[in-house]
Amino acid sequence: MGEASNNNQNQATSVAALLQERRIRMEAEKKKKDAQDKVERARKAAERKAALEADKPEDPKRAADLKYAAQQKKRQQEARGERERVLKQIEDDKAERKARDAARKEQAKIIAGTEQPNPFTAPSSEMGTMKRGDHCALKVRLFDGSAISSRFPSEATLEGEVRKWVDQEQQISESPYTFKHILTPFPNKEISISEEAKSLQDLGLVPNATLILVPIKDFTPAYSQGPGVTGLLSSGVSAGYGLVTSGLTSGFGFASRVLGSVVGDSAQGAPPATAPSPPQEPRQSDRHELYNGGGINFEPRRDNQDKED
Repeated sequence: MGEASNNNQNQATSVAALLQERRIRMEAEKKKKDAQDKVERARKAAERKAALEADKPEDPKRAADLKYAAQQKKRQQEARGERERVLKQIEDDKAERKARDAARKEQAKIIAGTEQPNPFTAPSSEMGTMKRGDHCALKVRLFDGSAISSRFPSEATLEGEVRKWVDQEQQISESPYTFKHILTPFPNKEISISEEAKSLQDLGLVPNATLILVPIKDFTPAYSQGPGVTGLLSSGVSAGYGLVTSGLTSGFGFASRVLGSVVGDSAQGAPPATAPSPPQEPRQSDRHELYNGGGINFEPRRDNQDKED
């Protein structure tokens, strides 16, 4: 009996211990689960809050500020780009001016190193040596102000091909002339008749040149020339003028003779209305006081002159 009660008591103690252990274990599991649930709830709450904030419309003021900031940034970028472009343009202009100045200085050195042209010596020859060619483009200004242009071989001469061409273009022969070479900005050069035998290349007219015609002043032909176009025209005009003037002279002479005879017949029977007045010139000359070199010595008038007065 005693052992049986002890066994029952031991079993009851064992069961109570098991129950106690189980309860502790369950409480620990519950706390752990509660902690996990709390963390999960917090995570979900944070996600919901973030979603709500994402769906919430932006503030108009903040949106305007962001837009203004973007515009300012764009304007600054454009201003920066424009400034860089202007600076690059300035640098390019400086480089271009520097190159032009260098070329101008080099040209000035070349011009200073060569002999200056003299209007009495032929500056066109020196200028012509720098430019050689096979042909010469000539432009000639005529007496009436018009201009003609043509091309000639560089070996042609003024007295040959050029004069023949100019005379043909003028159609009517003008007064004798010489040529003047226009050398702007240098002084112009008159080409003498003796120089016209030189080639256009030797005269410095290659590759192009401008000439003007200069009339020869006080020109008188030494020998009479045969009748040309001008001679025929002048002869015809002179003949016509002579016929007209001779006819007019004959007509006026005949009319004057007829009128004279009529007036003479009518004036024979009538006495003259007034007598012709005596000439006054001698008397006036006698009245002139003659100065003989003295202070008051004048020739006195005669008595008959006083009576006549």
